[in-house]
Amino acid sequence: MLWRCAAIHWHSQLASIPCRCYTCWQCAIATVRSVCMRACMDPTAYQLASLNLWHARLSAVLLACQGQVVGCGVQSIQQQCTTAAESALVVKKLIKLGLTVVGQGSIQPCNYPTLGNNIRNPALGSRLAGGGTSGAVAAIASRRADLAVSSDYLGSLRLPAACMGLYAYVGTPNCLGAFDSKNYVSMPSNSQQDATTHQAAADGTASSSNETAGSDGTAPEMDSDTPSISRTPRSNNIESVGMAAAELPVLCRVAACLGLPGAANLRHEVTQIVVAEDMFQQCDPDMSPGVLVVKRAVLSWAGQEQAGSVQLLDFLAANTHSWKRLAATAGIADSAGSLEKQPSSVVLGALKHAAKLLYHAELADRYSAVAAAASAEELGLEVAAALQSGATTDEQQLALASSVAHETQDVLRTAVKKDVVVVMPITPSAPPRLDASSEQMQSWLDRTHAFAALTALGGCPSVVLPVGTLPDGAPLSLALFGQARTDQRLLAVADRLVPHIQVSINHTISTVLTSVTLVTV
Repeated sequence: MLWRCAAIHWHSQLASIPCRCYTCWQCAIATVRSVCMRACMDPTAYQLASLNLWHARLSAVLLACQGQVVGCGVQSIQQQCTTAAESALVVKKLIKLGLTVVGQGSIQPCNYPTLGNNIRNPALGSRLAGGGTSGAVAAIASRRADLAVSSDYLGSLRLPAACMGLYAYVGTPNCLGAFDSKNYVSMPSNSQQDATTHQAAADGTASSSNETAGSDGTAPEMDSDTPSISRTPRSNNIESVGMAAAELPVLCRVAACLGLPGAANLRHEVTQIVVAEDMFQQCDPDMSPGVLVVKRAVLSWAGQEQAGSVQLLDFLAANTHSWKRLAATAGIADSAGSLEKQPSSVVLGALKHAAKLLYHAELADRYSAVAAAASAEELGLEVAAALQSGATTDEQQLALASSVAHETQDVLRTAVKKDVVVVMPITPSAPPRLDASSEQMQSWLDRTHAFAALTALGGCPSVVLPVGTLPDGAPLSLALFGQARTDQRLLAVADRLVPHIQVSINHTISTVLTSVTLVTV
């Protein structure tokens, strides 16, 4: 579902936003005059004004904006795409709240969470920027926008936000609006398809997926003869809309104005914060300062009684079963270690495999026209391989992956209570250097996808928190997640943690650096 990047500004007129791409696909940023809002006519306007969000700058990626082209990150196809007839639901809500869409930014092909090595990282140019909704997040990092909105599956939004040291929130699926035709790329289609689509729309008989196919030509109209790969439910349970910002209060305020689920008032409530220790064991040593920062912050705020740790992957391994069959059929146990000796590594690999099966099949359905029209060089080898694997995945594998997703959702819904927040990694380390080997980069990306797969399959809201930097300025980030439909509460917990994190950063990192210096000497 390709959406595109918009920016919402404090001023009446916005200069062009630099796309910061090494290879520019669709990064033309239009200068648009902001619209004068009548606060006295809309009660919501007073709420926004009191929250200091009036006319804040928004960067909305892969979301259709009325009158603007909805592309897919491929320049040759971008030139053939049509303009959106109306904005996506979440964009409509934000505009109604007083935000003004003023521009567009770049995305990776098909919004796939890649390394993003064609985007300059504004936080640190020597490190990878993280792929997906890279352009909008880069606009936030360079202080050219205040809020980014995009879809996220395996880290399309969270990955670049973590690499650039920003805050990000990915909501419970559908809490920011269900996906519909306005969320999809508007691909060129022949006149017969257009005629069929317009007739179906006029009759009001098209389903949400048919509206998508008809309005943008990305997928054929579904009927009883459609292969089961297109009927397998995926995005309704897994893909979510998310937001990124340089300051966490911005995300909290927007969430409150949008009326997202969950109670933001933590007064008189006990919050238990647990660290997923076995997930952090999959990380590199340079994540240690960030983990120490969060542990100190949790103890400082919640106290010893409400802070703890959990072997989350071991718990999932013991309470779900479909992942074992998936691991066996995919040969994951052979590559990640035996089920008996390394269950956490195997279950994490199975979760990633299940998420990728569903994601790639969804991409193949959604971007079949892109795969046919674009070359492998334009798409990139990883995206082209994802589209190809999604088109050839059999029904049995998809059904097994769906079973893994449903079991993960059920277990997390039961185990993670409303008053529980789990701390987990979002990346295995700071973003790799641009001169790192391809093997190092791929290992880092694979583990990032695996971490993102847990909350994607579980349907859990998550928040990315920057927790310091390495000596060269490379950002370190972690993630919090909670029970489904506790979005505002999760953001409130993150907001309460941030001051303690800031206090803990200097103490923890200076202690680690001093120890390293003493050992070196």
